[in-house]
Amino acid sequence: MQLRSVSRAGLSVVAVVVLSATTAACGSSAATAMPTGEATPTATQAPTMTPPPTPWPNVIHLPAQLPASPTYEQILPLFAYAGDQPFATFEGASKKAVGATVEDVIFVGAAGEPVEAYLILPDGNGPVPGVLYEHGSNGSRADFLAEATAVAGQQHIAGLVVTQPDWGMFDDALTETIYQVREMRRALDFLASQPQVNPARLGYVGHSLGAILGSVLLSVDSRVKAAVVMCVVPGYGLPSLDLSIFAPHIASGTLLFQFGRDDSYYTQDEADGFAALVPTTKKVTWYDAGHVLNAAARADRAAWLADQLVN
Repeated sequence: MQLRSVSRAGLSVVAVVVLSATTAACGSSAATAMPTGEATPTATQAPTMTPPPTPWPNVIHLPAQLPASPTYEQILPLFAYAGDQPFATFEGASKKAVGATVEDVIFVGAAGEPVEAYLILPDGNGPVPGVLYEHGSNGSRADFLAEATAVAGQQHIAGLVVTQPDWGMFDDALTETIYQVREMRRALDFLASQPQVNPARLGYVGHSLGAILGSVLLSVDSRVKAAVVMCVVPGYGLPSLDLSIFAPHIASGTLLFQFGRDDSYYTQDEADGFAALVPTTKKVTWYDAGHVLNAAARADRAAWLADQLVN
């Protein structure tokens, strides 16, 4: 079996594979509840088919015990996953929107479990840029559906909005983060595999928990050329997850930070201090809004993505 490894600054590592039956202990509640993304859900008919149990026995497990205060170099190999497994895509109903089509899809994720997603493709043949959207805690693929559909129709950028596994599968935040980011990397694989999408022009948008996990993703996966990180919470109250370990290793293209002045989850000093750790080209913007931001932020995101990925 071929592994998708992680390479950063000349460091190339491959994790050890343990062959075992796939298990997924999914918790139903988040460790720290945060508001989800601001996008208004749009009704779309759910798939009518049920995926059969996946015959995928290959799961890359973590060591029995992680270091108490790990370095970036120690953590980096753990984000490797089996990137060559088939997606076994199920296509449900599709819906025509203004300038785009929304497809209801299910594909096999990094842990061998089905992932529910909406694939939004702009009209035309492409190839076009593609953006992965990640919701906040307790959210779902519906959270960014309206926004991603508008961006596809107006900016001609394909979108993939997924329902990320519930936060709370593991007691340790670092373990949780590693498994979650593997799923995000697998989602990028799925997006990049679409014939209409240009795999050299991938973007990322994440809100709240999606911004926290996105900050880690951007430090271990260099495929993302432009990203928007909305209301990232630098501390997050999770001692085992130190985002300052990952921030200096973010080298993915350009980065737009969006923060709300009325957001109670961080101070301006904390937010600006975290953004300062990121070495890549970046822009930090503040809005007169709370944790879910506002329409001005949404318009700025669309313009940023178009400028970085299309123009």
